[in-house]
Amino acid sequence: MNLQNLSLWDVAIAALLIVVNGAASVALKLDLERKLAWAAVRTVVQLLAIGYVLAWVFAYNRWYVVLPLMIANMSAFALARHWRRTPVYEALLEQDGVHLPKEPRDPESEALEEETTA
Repeated sequence: MNLQNLSLWDVAIAALLIVVNGAASVALKLDLERKLAWAAVRTVVQLLAIGYVLAWVFAYNRWYVVLPLMIANMSAFALARHWRRTPVYEALLEQDGVHLPKEPRDPESEALEEETTA
């Protein structure tokens, strides 16, 4: 298995993007620095975790190892979609207290959406 090695420059550029966003938040008095830092830490932890899981999955060249994981992932998605009617990104915005103006919805797309969820 070939791993993609990141140089220190690659990591520094990614970190610089977070720092620029933090500086913009300070300059514009948006008070988002703590959320940005926490999001950066969560991102690193989640990517490391999924990297280790995927490395383990792809290390096995057997369908009977991968297939149950695929089924479990699709089942989790179906259950989450069934139990949470609000789309994830809208729920995250609501959780963070961000209220964006809603676009007027097209009645035809609403009818189509109701048909697919019924």
